[in-house]
Amino acid sequence: MSNAVIEENLNVLDVLVPRTDEFESLSELTSPYLLNYIKNGQHEEVKNIILKIDFEGYSNKLIGTDLLHVKYAGYGLVTLASSVASLGGLPKIEARKLNQAFLLNEANFQSAKDVLVYVSRICYTLAKKVYENKFSKIQTPIVFHAANYINENIEKKILNANVAKQTNCSVQYLNKLFKEEVGLTVAQYIIKEKINYSKTLIASGAVDTCDLYKKLSFCSQSHFTQTFKKEVGLTPTQFKRKVISENKVK
Repeated sequence: MSNAVIEENLNVLDVLVPRTDEFESLSELTSPYLLNYIKNGQHEEVKNIILKIDFEGYSNKLIGTDLLHVKYAGYGLVTLASSVASLGGLPKIEARKLNQAFLLNEANFQSAKDVLVYVSRICYTLAKKVYENKFSKIQTPIVFHAANYINENIEKKILNANVAKQTNCSVQYLNKLFKEEVGLTVAQYIIKEKINYSKTLIASGAVDTCDLYKKLSFCSQSHFTQTFKKEVGLTPTQFKRKVISENKVK
């Protein structure tokens, strides 16, 4: 999905979200960071955003607004959410089912509140499915806990020792378990998840490519670029161009 398409949809959503203090929490629902929560399977973070929303107040604020316009905005967000869920590892067919569910239920939406509630449920469901898919193959509780810790702290500098401390075992033993469960050492898993996360940030346009190394706590831009190219086969800039090109074709 190109940055232009993302911006177009977010701009439409932005029109629907009042920028007053009273409705400040609603602006979070249109933020690219919500998409990152979905991609990483951080369903509790998504849930926390939803719980802050004043659905009644939102609906009252939009009295007189064309409902079709609201539905279009809702579908825009669902489409974005489904796309990043796929980037997070959710099979595309599963993500598309929820995307299509919005269209199938569109006729039942009688107010802005109906649209927002349904969109919120889809966002949470996508995040939960990404989470379940990400960890479904991990059987060992220690590895599960370590992987969850890594994903929850993906933007920070994560040391092997810190991860091992979270699981009350040695780095050597944790590496052994990781190799058996996911085929990677702890350090390799951290890098893989950071690069996957950076791909979502690039695709969503949430962060400029030159700022990604700081966002993900790499020591320098050159180190991040080298690592990204080793994992993806492209530099961050080349990957961004590829995403834009592919979505133009679509």
